[in-house]
Amino acid sequence: MKNELLDQLKQFKQSQNDASATYKFTDDNVEVQPLCEIIERIFRKGLKQQNSLFGFIKKDYWNWIETLPSYVYNKRINPHLAMVIRMIKDSRKFITAQGRGRCFIRAALNKKIIQIPFEQLLKNDRLTNYWYDLSQSPFANEDFREIFIGLMYVITEFDFDLCLRNASFLDETWNIPVFRKYELVPALDLGLTIKYVDARAIVIDVDRMSLAAEDGKVQIGDVLDEVHQISVYDCKPSTITQILHDHSTWPIMLAVIKSRTEEGGFFSPIERRLIELSIHHPTIMKLLNTRELYSTEVGMKEIDGQQFWTCKLITDLAVGNVGTSTIIEPTLHRVLQERNPENYRNVLISLQEAEVITKSEDNQEVLFRHSFPEISSCGRRLDTLKVFAYVYGNTSCNLSDTFRCVVYEACTGADAKTILQAIAQGFKRTTWLT
Repeated sequence: MKNELLDQLKQFKQSQNDASATYKFTDDNVEVQPLCEIIERIFRKGLKQQNSLFGFIKKDYWNWIETLPSYVYNKRINPHLAMVIRMIKDSRKFITAQGRGRCFIRAALNKKIIQIPFEQLLKNDRLTNYWYDLSQSPFANEDFREIFIGLMYVITEFDFDLCLRNASFLDETWNIPVFRKYELVPALDLGLTIKYVDARAIVIDVDRMSLAAEDGKVQIGDVLDEVHQISVYDCKPSTITQILHDHSTWPIMLAVIKSRTEEGGFFSPIERRLIELSIHHPTIMKLLNTRELYSTEVGMKEIDGQQFWTCKLITDLAVGNVGTSTIIEPTLHRVLQERNPENYRNVLISLQEAEVITKSEDNQEVLFRHSFPEISSCGRRLDTLKVFAYVYGNTSCNLSDTFRCVVYEACTGADAKTILQAIAQGFKRTTWLT
């Protein structure tokens, strides 16, 4: 796990902005979720399962984190840590310790306090021995303790801006759905028909003349998450009406979790509920029948037993002496403004163990061959999800003094996301080769 965390930190270094500017990691960065998952695995390794008088009860790392304020003696607990713990304990968006623990990791990254719970745990032998089996936990190893705490401090050097309100599905998955906030004029009726499934308020019908329907703000299949910043998770349907009545003179504040991802496919925890609803609701059945329009397999092609992604090569251009991910967005903006689809070239991208190869689809000529140590960053814009890019140097990116950016268009947004994730994984696989 130490090596995995080191690998992940290298990716963050490669994505970090140059020293003259501030770069913030958001939920759109492909490196964020793997980092959170590694931290969670370390939290859980060797965690004991406590017994109660009424039988076996499954515990998670959140259960000891929430007790930390009572274990801090002779000095005041870090105010940010106390605030985060209190915020998560008071939140109505979770029903499991897993969801609360995951929200804590995200909030701790935002507040730069991810190292504090580990420090407090390891300072208190009684607390450590109560919650962890030291024969299985990596915390029993003194060298690991020192290196790990050091790595946690390195993480605090990065700036995170993760959306903590987008937390309702952390009980079920680390995948973060599309979260939208809207402000509507005061009204007593949203024009929405809601059906609760597994504690989620699913929209099964929308009045086309309603405020919520304007510009497709709220659509069939979406989940109503908040009304006037009050969570409606696991509520009675009448609760929403009561909230609207209590704020009848206020602009309506809505938070909605979209049923579809940025790539166009369904967010799987919502899709499962929609399938259940479709039996009795034709509007949901009609919605689900559009799934084949968002297939993620259209860009795959097999040639001589090798998998390729079919894409269009837009351009390859010089970007100067900086190869960080911050140049990708302005470069893509400029390219998209000047692009001419007639000049696109059909290509095949092969993601190898240690390199990315681009071939012409017509004659299989190799156009680019870049090893992962040469690639300094990759990414895309949220308004053109099919278009993506990666930046490469004239040698290993740590030594390169000139960089170029190659821009592609994938068949689907899902294809682009998969390719970018594979490149990010390639950084990790070649860490120890550089």
